[in-house]
Amino acid sequence: MKINFASLWSRLQFVAHLVTAGVIILEGVARAEHIQRDWPIAALFSTCGVLVAIITIKHKSFERRFRHTHSLLYCLEALVSVVIASLYIKEGKTAVQYPFLMASYMFAGLAGYSIGRPSAPHDATIE
Repeated sequence: MKINFASLWSRLQFVAHLVTAGVIILEGVARAEHIQRDWPIAALFSTCGVLVAIITIKHKSFERRFRHTHSLLYCLEALVSVVIASLYIKEGKTAVQYPFLMASYMFAGLAGYSIGRPSAPHDATIE
């Protein structure tokens, strides 16, 4: 039985990006409840969530035109994570903002790594 880890990893990334897009959109909807105060943030979250979902679904066709599509996804996710962390710091919450800061560092590092990696697909199969 052959296991193609590249295909498995690609599917896992697809699901993870779609879940992330859903969470970002839900955060935008939650911020839209306080429309007078947080409407720019709600618009940012909704826009980034929709962009992440569209880029994830149409990833193959975008990557033919723009090689760094995956880096763009990671940059959008890092931006949203930093904004969420700063909102939690501003609201005075304790210890909730640190996972979002860690996620933003991780997404920024992954964006830098995916820009520098070769564009050839990995064919890691194991028997």
